[in-house]
Amino acid sequence: MSRWSLKPGDLVIAKAAKAKRRDPPPAIMLYNWRTNVYHPWKNGNLGMIIDLDPKTEGVIVMADGNVGWVSQVIIEVADETR
Repeated sequence: MSRWSLKPGDLVIAKAAKAKRRDPPPAIMLYNWRTNVYHPWKNGNLGMIIDLDPKTEGVIVMADGNVGWVSQVIIEVADETR
């Protein structure tokens, strides 16, 4: 699915990093604009889209007990059966 078809309520996961690294990072970071703090979202864990941010091409995601902003280009829909 393209990132343009994302909508609130979708379950998402982080896309695999394409960078060639020996030790890929164990998490991507969710940015909480209210507290100005980053929270880890562990690779392989599901998150849910709360809202879309079309100005920045980002989404507000709830994952691993935290809510924050992440770029649409590093996530993908987990449930392709809809």
